[in-house]
Amino acid sequence: MTKRFFLFSLCVFIVLSCGAARLEAQSVRPQQELIKPERPEPPLHQPENVIPDWQAWLELARLQSYVGQFDDSLASYVRVLKEKPDHLQARLERIKVLSWAGRHEEAWVELNSIPEDGLDADARLLMGDLYASRLEYDKARTIFEEHLQGKPDDSAVRLKLAEVLSWDGRYEDSLKQFSILLRDFPDDVQLRRKYAFVLSWAGKHEDAIQELRRTLP
Repeated sequence: MTKRFFLFSLCVFIVLSCGAARLEAQSVRPQQELIKPERPEPPLHQPENVIPDWQAWLELARLQSYVGQFDDSLASYVRVLKEKPDHLQARLERIKVLSWAGRHEEAWVELNSIPEDGLDADARLLMGDLYASRLEYDKARTIFEEHLQGKPDDSAVRLKLAEVLSWDGRYEDSLKQFSILLRDFPDDVQLRRKYAFVLSWAGKHEDAIQELRRTLP
């Protein structure tokens, strides 16, 4: 009886000891660090930062125009306007590319389809260029003169004005504009040669000869 009791007590002790060991293994020791569960990373592109197709087409159209791929650029602008028909900036940029591609009549039609109050400064200047290409020099001159009132240092537009005046036979007015340009760019050979040509058209042959000689080696 005593032997059986001893064996029974031994078995109970072993079972309790194993259970205590398991509990100790499962408990968190004071110096033990908890392992945090992994959290999913946020998506790379948030919905508000996603670039839509039309915007990618717009950027492509611009880049194509910069490298002279005008037909491809115009096709890309069509893709933009198919999705965003009221995108004014895209319409104006497409008109410029039409002009650069020599498709002046198409550019003219498109430009006139936009209300005048929707035209920015660049579009107004483009209209001046198109007026000049249509030999409507007075209208082109008005646009260039209005621009120069606000930006008198815009030499590129002043040159356009000088040329339009010369094409319209207003040689003295043209020569005044060329004189202003030459004051700022006295070493510009091409500018001085254009000036000499207008002097010749104005009948000032001796002055034209002198100016042309200044441009030759």
